[in-house]
Amino acid sequence: MKKYTLFSMLFLFVLFFASPGFCKVTEKELQEKQICGDYKIKIYRNDEGGEGLLKILKKNKEVYSEEGNKFRIGLVYEEIPEDKLVRTCQDMTGEGSPNLVVSHWSGGAHCCFDFYVFSLGENFRLIDKIEADDNDNAKFVDLDHDGKLEFIGNDFAFAYWHAAFAGSPAPDIVLRFKDGHYTLALDLMAKPLPNADKEKDLLLKDKEEIDYLCSKDYWSWQKNGVCVTSDV
Repeated sequence: MKKYTLFSMLFLFVLFFASPGFCKVTEKELQEKQICGDYKIKIYRNDEGGEGLLKILKKNKEVYSEEGNKFRIGLVYEEIPEDKLVRTCQDMTGEGSPNLVVSHWSGGAHCCFDFYVFSLGENFRLIDKIEADDNDNAKFVDLDHDGKLEFIGNDFAFAYWHAAFAGSPAPDIVLRFKDGHYTLALDLMAKPLPNADKEKDLLLKDKEEIDYLCSKDYWSWQKNGVCVTSDV
């Protein structure tokens, strides 16, 4: 009896750890590579196991490694025009060293996305990891024309508040590089109040849509006969 039990345990052990989910990413699964001076940035991917690996080497010596799901050098999508600004090893912080952005998707439904900003100068440094939640279309742009790139995304704190995700309010959020990391740029996020007449015209134009949203209490806020749509 013990003999069969031992054999069964050994069989299950081999089956369990030999499954694709436990296969580690290997050198043969290199999917993307970028060279920035003395640095080599390599992205590995095991599609079957859903595993990704980011490696950064300086003069062929590993200086950084991170495991995850799916990494990409640059923004999440190459179709975003600003992608070329953050994957060509240019100075995007004003510190005088080449920088590079690597994006990461956790594999969840429209979430979660992270942006790693690296300094690839004489001294290697992970400047910041921007945890961007649902921001797959986030980008870096020089908004104030000072030669430094700001991070532009959206705040999804109101996701699913009486709305489907696609219709949830998602105000713009801007981060700027300051004192060695990215922080809120409140001055670049400020917007003037809308013109009253223009706002009235928009409300009249969208009256049919507003009436429809207000007919669904899970797509609007309603109290004492007053309705405010979730995306106001």
